Amino acid sequence: MAGFYWGLLHPFTLAPQLLALLAVGLAIQQRLPAGQELLASFVIASVAGICVAAGGWSSSNAEPLLLAMAIVVGLLVASALPLHRAILWLLGVMVGLPSGYVSLPDPGPVWAMASSAGGALVGACLLLILLAGGLQALQQKVTWGWLSIAVRIAGSWITAISLLLGALMLRGKI
Repeated sequence: MAGFYWGLLHPFTLAPQLLALLAVGLAIQQRLPAGQELLASFVIASVAGICVAAGGWSSSNAEPLLLAMAIVVGLLVASALPLHRAILWLLGVMVGLPSGYVSLPDPGPVWAMASSAGGALVGACLLLILLAGGLQALQQKVTWGWLSIAVRIAGSWITAISLLLGALMLRGKI
């Protein structure tokens, strides 16, 4: 269970993954009920990403891709543009694959790796569901007209933070 528990915390330990997940959670809530398509494609792609990593495919491009996707999804949240189902699925895949890929732990016993990767997947999904569901519940309970504006502002902040983190990454500071 320790591996599963540490896996649950993994999405909070990698800044590019956390930023991408926060942006996706906001995008899901902002576009409900169609946002459920984004969640479904994210889960499927995350499992595929874990399988790709377990298959031994090695890449150092997962974190920059997560940052790029945090920027793209953050901009989409900030703009509040309506998106077609196919684009929602594509966004879920583009965030889910690298998110799943970075969730596979260092080599070790197969059961421990599977437990930790499963915990990371559950942690990422819980973060998305709690963020999107919490904002949606808040929106339904209160009549604050500015809540949708707050979500758009959060999307722009995620974009700005991702750009700054990407600049530091390019300079080799992190």
